[in-house]
Amino acid sequence: MTSPDTAVSASAVRAAHEVRTVIGRLRRRLKETYDTEGLTPSQTSSTGQAFREDKRRASVEWLARSLQQRYTERERQAMLEALALLNRLVES
Repeated sequence: MTSPDTAVSASAVRAAHEVRTVIGRLRRRLKETYDTEGLTPSQTSSTGQAFREDKRRASVEWLARSLQQRYTERERQAMLEALALLNRLVES
C-alpha cells in the first residue's frame, strides 16, 4: 500500500483511465444486446423477473459468442488473468 503523498505512476493513471473507458463501453454494448425495442421503463418492469433473467442470459450469450469469435484461446486466457487482477482491486 502506498502513502497518500506518493506520486501515482503514469502507468497506473493510464490503466485507471482504460479500465473506466472499457467498462463503460462494455456496459453500453451489453445494454444494446437486450434492447427492449422502444418499451418504456414501466412497461419493461411490468414484465417482471422473466424479463430480467432473459436480459442477463442474452448478455452472457452475446459476450461468450463474441469472445469465442473474436479472440484466440490465448487471448481469452489473458483476459481471465486481467480480470483476476481487477477482482483483486475491488476486493481490497
